[in-house]
Amino acid sequence: MSPEAGYTLAAEGALASLVSQFSSRLDCFRELVQNSIDAGSRRIDVRLEWEPGAGGQGTSAIHVWDDGEGMTAAIIDQELTRLFASSKEDDLTKIGKFGIGFVSIFALAPRAVLVHTGRQGEAWEVLFHEDRSYDRLPLPTACEGTRITLFVPGDAARHAELAAGAREALWRWCRFTPVALWFEDRASGRPAELIRAPFAVEGECPVRVEAEGMELALAWSECPTHGFYNRGLTLLETADTDEAVGARAALFRRVSFRARADKLEHTLSRETVYRDENLARVLEALEAAVCGPLADALADELERLAALPAPGPLELGRGLRLLAFLSAAPFEVLRRLEDRPLLAAHDGPPRSLADVWATARQGPVALGAERTAVAEALHAQGGFCLREGPEGQVRRLLLRYLLERERRSALGVLSTLFGLDLRADAGRPRDWLGYHPEERLGARLVAPEDGYLAVELLPAPGPDALALLAAAQALLAGAGVGFRELGACRLRDPLPEPPLLLQGPRLTPLMPRAWLRPRGPEQAWPVAAVNLEHPQARACLAAQPVQPRVAACALARALALASAEAPLSVEALLGAAADRRGGGAG
Repeated sequence: MSPEAGYTLAAEGALASLVSQFSSRLDCFRELVQNSIDAGSRRIDVRLEWEPGAGGQGTSAIHVWDDGEGMTAAIIDQELTRLFASSKEDDLTKIGKFGIGFVSIFALAPRAVLVHTGRQGEAWEVLFHEDRSYDRLPLPTACEGTRITLFVPGDAARHAELAAGAREALWRWCRFTPVALWFEDRASGRPAELIRAPFAVEGECPVRVEAEGMELALAWSECPTHGFYNRGLTLLETADTDEAVGARAALFRRVSFRARADKLEHTLSRETVYRDENLARVLEALEAAVCGPLADALADELERLAALPAPGPLELGRGLRLLAFLSAAPFEVLRRLEDRPLLAAHDGPPRSLADVWATARQGPVALGAERTAVAEALHAQGGFCLREGPEGQVRRLLLRYLLERERRSALGVLSTLFGLDLRADAGRPRDWLGYHPEERLGARLVAPEDGYLAVELLPAPGPDALALLAAAQALLAGAGVGFRELGACRLRDPLPEPPLLLQGPRLTPLMPRAWLRPRGPEQAWPVAAVNLEHPQARACLAAQPVQPRVAACALARALALASAEAPLSVEALLGAAADRRGGGAG
């Protein structure tokens, strides 16, 4: 075999390989539009015509015309007709990098390809034959831009298929291009169509962000999609979040975005975006947009919905959907928004995540789908009951926020490391088998009926009860397990196992079932109400007239043990305090 024959076979093999690499033969429309944009075109016309022939066969003429820079003879010889010879190689303002865009037209198996082009006073015609050989001839008149026409044999059905596929390919790959891209199939009789769509995404609370060399469109979405574009030409569109953003996938599980940047590139296969420092900068900008403007837009709408005095079903449903998006946001977003009133309450003003954190650190946070009598009473005494959704959307958000808030606090880290409840007084061990904040914090997110008890406060319980409570309070204060106030109450509704002690920030008709004593000085201690109908309280009241010291010490001991924050050494401390007050029990 002669060297010339070997070269010809190698070239034909390379050309065939390049033509076959495209996932669709209609991808050539993307490549031709890309080349026209690279040439500085302001308008691109894609027009199809069909000329019938004998026996039902005919020819589809596919025109792609632009008003860009055009080509000189040198460019034609050195770039258009030579594989991988492109002046774009070191120019990041161009989209194409491999000099193979024009080759893609041969995937349509054209009978001939005619190119008219001109530049710098030159005007040329290049005719590619069916065997892909070509002739270059000068044109007698000037030619602006580049006009490419493919002659593809086939019947009317194939022409209709080509026209539909061409239109679809242009909308898929080129709908965000800034140039005026027109499509027309004259055989259909329909007028020319501008291929252009707004650079936006579908979803909740959409935002647009412009940065140096890039434009971003984002929205919250239950079924997100992601796209990357170079000057509007599609590089990658996918619903696979891992494919789109890799290690940042967790951030974008509920975020749709489009990112248009001049320096983004596609791979040789044209099937995905090139992973380089330019993509890394775009991903960093997207992350900042999610945590900034997109999060702010979500918070603005949540605030508006939470403040509606009488929201309808549509507003309620939308608010719950937005809260689900907030649940998927990074914890840093939750911390940044934690002071904003995003959570609707059944009565009163909206509440913030910070309100929930402050309440949950000491007692129950009430959640309810319906407005109940207990929720109304809770509001009347200064508390709140958050409006819950049918699928527990609010609870999921709050539990995630509370868990992350506790785990990232120094106290939470130490508790996790050592298995200790460090909120308790020194010496009280936590479950050494493991620290379970989810179980503990989840138990504080309850329905109002499960978190609060209706009580009847007894401001004048009788002289024996008053003396007993005063003596027990003095003993507790001496032992370091004090209350700002120790009152008396009875439950309005009987319980199988009634509590002895109910604690809270103040004495109210609704008392929390569980309350943790805040750490700090004595003025931070809670108030408490003793259930005088509890068996232990009745026993101490019975002993009060005859053995007041014994009764007071017994009640103090029982109250200390009932307090969730009591130390293990409370009995010794109570005994010492009793001795200081006049001797032991007797």
